[in-house]
Amino acid sequence: VTILEYDAEGRLRDGSIANDTFASGAEQFGITVLPVSFATSSADIETIASEQKSAVYPTCRYGVVAAAGVAETVRIGAGEYAVLVQGGAEIYDYSTDAVIFETEEFYSMGLGATLEEASDAAFARFAQETNNLCQRTFYE
Repeated sequence: VTILEYDAEGRLRDGSIANDTFASGAEQFGITVLPVSFATSSADIETIASEQKSAVYPTCRYGVVAAAGVAETVRIGAGEYAVLVQGGAEIYDYSTDAVIFETEEFYSMGLGATLEEASDAAFARFAQETNNLCQRTFYE
């Protein structure tokens, strides 16, 4: 799994909130996840998927590649922020080099006492929703 997190300026964020959240959700369904991170913000999803395949195939047959970015930030009160992230995901079957599932673009929101906390919450929610959407494909 590789989930790229971008800030409001389009820069790749440090950290692994989304990857860790996705992995923990998948493991609840008995799916072992190997998070694969890349330190590039310029690669497209197909390039990331190709690099991911090199890192995990044939140990892992499927790969999930997703990207989300901060779409909006709002201060909603004294000491509370809301962050909206937008993104999507694709599942690759590395045995056939085919995309077997892709989400539509969707939004996830997080709240927090700081912008950082709200951003982390929004990316965690994005990962949970991505995981839920992907589970249907893994169990078909």
